[in-house]
Amino acid sequence: MTIFGSADFGGTSGGRMKKRDLFAELILGVDEMVAQRESENTRRNNTVEDTSIPDMGTPEIVTLQAKLHTSSND
Repeated sequence: MTIFGSADFGGTSGGRMKKRDLFAELILGVDEMVAQRESENTRRNNTVEDTSIPDMGTPEIVTLQAKLHTSSND
């Protein structure tokens, strides 16, 4: 882990401040992001069973909307 306030990155411990290497800090951050993403289990790896859509007509939809207190305008 990098601490940007440390002496290596321009902190004040030890007297004069060292010049920061912003490109090296940026690359270090990118490398850390890549390492985190490679070790992370994402939702894209999960599988979901496909289910069929129930066959409903207009009367069933109207009844369901009334039961759930919703309308087609929501």
